Amino acid sequence: WRWVFFVNVPFAIVALVVLQRYLPTVPRQPGVPLDLPSVGLLTSGMLLTMLALSAWGEGAALGGTVGVALLAGVTLLGAFIAWQNRAVEPLIPPQLMRERTILLANISGLLISAGLFAATIYLPLFVQAVAGESAAASGFALAPLLLGMILSGSLAGVLASRNGRYRRYIIAGLIIASGSFAVAATFDSSTPLGVVAAGMLLLGIGLGPTNALFLVAAQAAAPKTLLGTVTSSNQFFRQVGGTLALALFGALMAQQAALTFESDIKPLLSDTPPEVVALMATPELLTDPRLAAQAASELASLAAPGTFTAVVTKWRQGVGEGISLIYALSGALAVLALLAALLLPAKQLSDEEPDSQSTS
Repeated sequence: WRWVFFVNVPFAIVALVVLQRYLPTVPRQPGVPLDLPSVGLLTSGMLLTMLALSAWGEGAALGGTVGVALLAGVTLLGAFIAWQNRAVEPLIPPQLMRERTILLANISGLLISAGLFAATIYLPLFVQAVAGESAAASGFALAPLLLGMILSGSLAGVLASRNGRYRRYIIAGLIIASGSFAVAATFDSSTPLGVVAAGMLLLGIGLGPTNALFLVAAQAAAPKTLLGTVTSSNQFFRQVGGTLALALFGALMAQQAALTFESDIKPLLSDTPPEVVALMATPELLTDPRLAAQAASELASLAAPGTFTAVVTKWRQGVGEGISLIYALSGALAVLALLAALLLPAKQLSDEEPDSQSTS
C-alpha cells in the first residue's frame, strides 16, 4: 500500500529539477501585499466545512459541535467573499466574476468536477466491493475512463484551436457525460465488467473536452494581465467542487452503510455474540480479505450455514445502491453544468470579434 505513494517520488524529483532549471522567474511587483486575510478566511472556512461534512458522514448529528463547525465554516467563506471587494489584491478579483463567460465556466467546472471525482473514487470501489473483483482489477477499471478523457480532450483541443470554437465541444461532452452517469447509476453486481468498461469509456469521452475547454473559455474572456488569476481561480473552483463532492458523497455512503447494516444485516445475526456482530458491521468485509477470512471463521461455528455468504451479499447490494445513488447525483450535477454551459456566449478563440449570430 505504501508504494502507491512512494512510486510517485522519482517523478516528483524529476519534475522539481525541471521546474527549478527551466521555469522562468517572475519578479514580484513591488508594493503589492499578499492578501493574508483572504488566505486565512478561505483556508479556515474550507477546513471547518470539510471537517463538519466528514463528521456528519461518519454518523455524527448536525447539532452540537458539528453544526457549529459547519455554520462557522460557511460564515468564514461568506466573509471571504465579502473581503474580496475590499482587498487591494484579492485572490479572486470580483470583476472577473462579473464576466459572464468566466463565471459560467467556473460554475460548470465546479459542478462537473464533482462527477469526475465520483467516477475516479467510486469506480474501483464498485469493481472490488460490488462486482467482487480483485484490487488489481479495480485499478485497471480506471483505464477506459482515463483513455476516453485523454482522447476526447486532445481531439476537442485540436478542433477548437483550428476553428476557434469551443462551446460546441463542451456542450457535446456534457451531454455524453450526463447520459453516461445515468447508465452508470444502473450498474449492479450482475453487470458484466465489459459493460462497466464501455460505460466508463463513454464517460471519459464526455468529460475530456470539459477539462481544458472550460479553462480556455475563461482565459479567452479575460484581459492578458489577469490570465494567471483566471487560470488559478478556474482550478480553484474545480478543486472546491471535487472536495465538496467527496465529503458529501462520503457522507451518503456512510449513511447507506449504516442503513444496510441495521435493516438487512443485523437481523441475520440476532443470535450472534456482539464481538462477532462487530466484525460484520463494516463493508470492509468486501475489500479486506483478512477481515473477511476472520469474520467467516468466527461465524462458521456460531450461525447457520450460509449466513456469512448472505451477509456479504447484503453488503454488496447496499454498497451498490450507495454508488448508484452517487452516480445518479453526479448525473444531475452534469445536467446543471450543461445548463450553465448553454448560457456561455458564442465566442471564438481569436482576436477578431465573433459572429454575433453564431451559436457554436
